[in-house]
Amino acid sequence: MACAPPEDKRKEHNARPFSLASRCTGCGTCVEVCPESAISIEDGKSVIRKSSCIGCFDCMHTCREHAIDIDWEIEIPVFTERMVEYAYGATNGKEKKTGFLNFLIGITPDCDCSPFSDTPIVPDIGILASKDPVAIGAASFDLVNKQLGLAESLLSAPIRPVKINLKVCMSRPMDTPR
Repeated sequence: MACAPPEDKRKEHNARPFSLASRCTGCGTCVEVCPESAISIEDGKSVIRKSSCIGCFDCMHTCREHAIDIDWEIEIPVFTERMVEYAYGATNGKEKKTGFLNFLIGITPDCDCSPFSDTPIVPDIGILASKDPVAIGAASFDLVNKQLGLAESLLSAPIRPVKINLKVCMSRPMDTPR
């Protein structure tokens, strides 16, 4: 999470989930886990009040029906910008004293902060180290793209080579399970 202290990780995400009424069974699990009481059941479906939601995603992680999601097209670019800002703030003025490590192991299609995901999409590659954050990112991207996709992952078919693109991993419609 790009050098953010634990109390700021939620601010860094700052996304708000929404309920997929077509999948919601009205079980109330999301209501029970919401620390801010931002969710209610109305007409047999969960309703999330974005003004009260703190973006903890407890509701999304506990929903057995996968009826809670975020808008990946809108939320992820903003999240990525915040992540870069945190990294810049943590490393600014320390350029000659900072090293970067990328662990290219267990690469799954969903965020690694999520308590669930799919099986890895490529085999483990290893650990990279660099003093240049852009170079290590580019090298990581290139190494993953050279791998053969794993057949038992969420990729619709093993892609050879993988050609990583978030849309490949996130191409499922929002109302299908992740």
